[in-house]
Amino acid sequence: MASEVLVTFTKDEIEHYHRESILKHELDTQSRIVDAKRKALRKNDEKWQKVVTDKDAKLADITAENERLRSQVAELQRVIPN
Repeated sequence: MASEVLVTFTKDEIEHYHRESILKHELDTQSRIVDAKRKALRKNDEKWQKVVTDKDAKLADITAENERLRSQVAELQRVIPN
């Protein structure tokens, strides 16, 4: 039965379906590569978001410390005459 069906395909049709199968395989492979790259970018983005958040927190601490020190300097300048 299967051999009867195969006989009905022309050589051109077989080549066409073979090329189509190869193309589908290539597109599937490209799709998997793109998906993997996107996943890596998301993961990398999450990592860098944490780094940025940590750096922002440190910067906020340093800024608060600078303000505290400026306030102390201003108080000392007010108390100690030039």
